[in-house]
Amino acid sequence: AEPTAAEVVFLAASDPANPYGAMLPWPRNENEATEGAHHSMSRTSGAGIILINGAPAAFLRRRNQSLRIFLPENEPERALFARELAKKLAELAVRWQARRSGLLIGEINDAPAREHFLARFLTESGFIDTVGGFQMRRVTPMVPSREDFTAEIDGDLSESA
Repeated sequence: AEPTAAEVVFLAASDPANPYGAMLPWPRNENEATEGAHHSMSRTSGAGIILINGAPAAFLRRRNQSLRIFLPENEPERALFARELAKKLAELAVRWQARRSGLLIGEINDAPAREHFLARFLTESGFIDTVGGFQMRRVTPMVPSREDFTAEIDGDLSESA
């Protein structure tokens, strides 16, 4: 049964909870199926997948500004999924800003991001359209507080131990 509100989850591509690339084949866009193009999605470290109601909505590669997006063809599901996907991408961008890597979306399905259907939803979610693509406005302070600095050092030590 379809949930009343969209359930949006981000998983590492290599997470055992992600069935794609292991039990299920990676989804393909129409042009990939007809032209035989390689989809370049894999269960590698640093890659991630966003699922909406259990269906793949986006694939993010590690340190890559290009996204693979999979939206339903029919309205109103297409707009609903696009809005929820943009919100999840904004949430990830804010979280990743704290790690100083951020999120830049330059291409969507091998085309400039500003030309994709998702562009207006990214703008609604707080992304700004820059020369390089869509980027989240800075939401963290320019100068970290002493607590932030201490937490960052503690976090680095615990991750490397």
